[in-house]
Amino acid sequence: MKKITIIMPVFNKEKYIRETIESVLNQTLNEFEFIIIDDGSTDKSGIISDVYARKDERIRVIHIPNGGVSNARNIGLDMAEGEYITFIDADDRVTEGYLENLYDCITNSKADMVISGYKKVWEDSDKVEISSMNILGLVEMDDILPYFAKWQKETGIFGYCWGKVFSRELCQGIYFDTSIRLAEDFDFYLKLYRRVKTIYFDNKHNYLYLQEAQNSSVAKSDYEIDYVAQLKINLRYKEFLELKNFFEGNNQKILLEKISNYFYFSLFYCDLNNFEKVFDSLYKIYSDIKINFVTKGFFPKTLLFLLRHNRKKEIKYLMGMRRCVRRIK
Repeated sequence: MKKITIIMPVFNKEKYIRETIESVLNQTLNEFEFIIIDDGSTDKSGIISDVYARKDERIRVIHIPNGGVSNARNIGLDMAEGEYITFIDADDRVTEGYLENLYDCITNSKADMVISGYKKVWEDSDKVEISSMNILGLVEMDDILPYFAKWQKETGIFGYCWGKVFSRELCQGIYFDTSIRLAEDFDFYLKLYRRVKTIYFDNKHNYLYLQEAQNSSVAKSDYEIDYVAQLKINLRYKEFLELKNFFEGNNQKILLEKISNYFYFSLFYCDLNNFEKVFDSLYKIYSDIKINFVTKGFFPKTLLFLLRHNRKKEIKYLMGMRRCVRRIK
């Protein structure tokens, strides 16, 4: 059995993929399999991957019609044969000791998961930014959970798909939700964290996370984001903390503010032609959970007050007026 399976979805990354693949092949740990899922690329990403696969038997390339990154990762999970699993993005790189360090950390500590530090690197600059947690070593999940929302808000570390390793056995039956186009990795890990009892935090920064990459999802405008889907992810986040009996204190404060904001964003940025459907969905969600909205500003508070009282027509009128005023400005 291979020690580690590396899963890498690829869609139109020919500019970066050679460096990414070579950084994996140059690892000091050799007992790995590298699964590359070409997600219907229209550039040379798939061809480049095939060239490397013919040269190195550790690489397996699968070509599929474009179905999104979650579908590609799920295929990788089903194909994985390694004892442990890690992910890499096709425009990032890893230093030569990355896999060996992850493997040593998880096997020596007996942790359920390892979370590694990383470096942000810029495409057209020598700028480097080091990111890591202030907590190091083996930590019980119950000792992490009181600070979970704070650390996630400050660093995003619990949601990044890459920079982690866990056993294939641990994630059996857990998959990415293919209907989600943003924050699908955090949604995946929320399911996995339900099974995690210990995490080893490593302070090495062997993962190089490229900033300002082509096709970056951060380029999406607010009107393109499915905020109802983001709301549902954060409701599952709330369920996770409730299940662990840690939906209290700072966790509760931070998450209620996030959930309130996503209710508001779902209304504010929705297509008015789709308003009825969005409103009905939001009102049903609110009716089921009955949370106290936590938000700032007169307009957000007004919209959420009207939502709470099922005032659909008034909200649609205000939204129309607001957009008219913005166009005039």
